[in-house]
Amino acid sequence: RYEPWRTAARVIARTDINIAKVCRQTVEEIAALHPQRVVNFEASGDCHGHWDSGRITQAFSNVVSNAVQHGSDKTPINVTIRGDGDEVVLAVHNHGAVIPNTELERIFDPMHRIEGDRPVAPRENLGLGLYITERIVAAHGGTIGVESSQDKGTTFTIHLPKRVRTASLEMSEST
Repeated sequence: RYEPWRTAARVIARTDINIAKVCRQTVEEIAALHPQRVVNFEASGDCHGHWDSGRITQAFSNVVSNAVQHGSDKTPINVTIRGDGDEVVLAVHNHGAVIPNTELERIFDPMHRIEGDRPVAPRENLGLGLYITERIVAAHGGTIGVESSQDKGTTFTIHLPKRVRTASLEMSEST
């Protein structure tokens, strides 16, 4: 059976980019589509690295769009990007419905959605956005995690190495 979302993140075309610039543009586009929402953006440190701009945009857009969709419209969404040493850390924080602890481990599974405190069957949202995001992040050698509580809200955090060395890349550079 052909499942295009399983291969969507496998084709990565890396170039040198400023991820803060790419993500700021994504935040501005999402904020323009949702003028009733406040989306704050802050970047610090060296945010240059070797990533696929289109795939990073897709992943980041999925996470910010989820914050808009599931967050409270009475509180802002805070997006931060920090370049630190050999990695960049992207965080998207919002307040809204808490993701139940029982769902945190499965939230990146394909076709998995939750509503309130229970999983639900797909409707217009297929439950692929966070799965695709996790696959894109992993294809870049990074990780994504989520924390959610009533007091602190929900934060998705992405760690991306600025450079990924592979055996084939090392071979081509040494010849």
